[in-house]
Amino acid sequence: PLYVSAWFPLIDGFLRKEERGSFLGLNRFLWMTTAFLFIFLSGMVLGRKPGIWELQAIIALTGLLCLGRYFFIGRVETRPATSEVQDFRTSFRTSVTNAPLCGFSIYLFCLYLAAYSTLPLGFMYLKTHMPVGDNVLVIISSVTMLGTLIGYLSAGRMLQRFGAKKMLLALHLLFALVNFSLFACGSKLPFAVPLITALLTAYGFLTAASSVVTSSEMMALARPGNKAMAMALCGSFLYGGMGLSRFFSSLLVGGWILAPFCNWGSIQLSNYQSLFLFSGIIVLLVCLMLILVPAIIPEHDYYYEPH
Repeated sequence: PLYVSAWFPLIDGFLRKEERGSFLGLNRFLWMTTAFLFIFLSGMVLGRKPGIWELQAIIALTGLLCLGRYFFIGRVETRPATSEVQDFRTSFRTSVTNAPLCGFSIYLFCLYLAAYSTLPLGFMYLKTHMPVGDNVLVIISSVTMLGTLIGYLSAGRMLQRFGAKKMLLALHLLFALVNFSLFACGSKLPFAVPLITALLTAYGFLTAASSVVTSSEMMALARPGNKAMAMALCGSFLYGGMGLSRFFSSLLVGGWILAPFCNWGSIQLSNYQSLFLFSGIIVLLVCLMLILVPAIIPEHDYYYEPH
């Protein structure tokens, strides 16, 4: 979190507003691809039962590679500060009185609280209720990651072409649509596994594109001289919604709050399908909070520097 809070203000010092989407999308595509390749190759090298020294060697190599990050960040040229450094209380007060930033943060919290547990629930649904082996599940997870990579790679161009307003509206509704579609995928449905794989891949695409758009909007709403605190505040709401989404889902699934199966007429539904249905409904209800998003309902009496 400390790294991210400094990273966004750093790139905001040289990144033009019209380049935010394309830069963030390409940046995340590259680091995710690099991380995937490093983890995959490490797994191939380590094998089934690696020794402790082999694990330590991978950790040491990771530390050396992080020095590469240090080297390149040191080469970033930043503009000299034009305002005085504020203390924590002043910066925090400035951020919490930034009404559009706080409204957008609350919207993100509620959206991701409803939508962020879908991917892991989808994998668990395949594992527990579908005739899917562990090897097939790994293949499906890699296909889902491919959808995420494509989402990062194309989000910048989509943002330039359609704008933040249309993208936020479309992504919000598509989050709900995919959850409802997963709810309809019962274990007896023909071609259920390929269909769920396609839906989870699409969901990976949506989450990646959403992260690029939301990061761009966060940078647009952060006031000059208060970038670090504003991004930290918005990120706290964002990651709070993500974490609580999966925490509450785990309680519902593992705490016997939801019955493993229930009947809807002649159709038998699993607890995972019930969660997909709940998520879709809550995402639709969160549509009411879109009035808090400046990209949807813009006003001109506050700081907002959109794409």
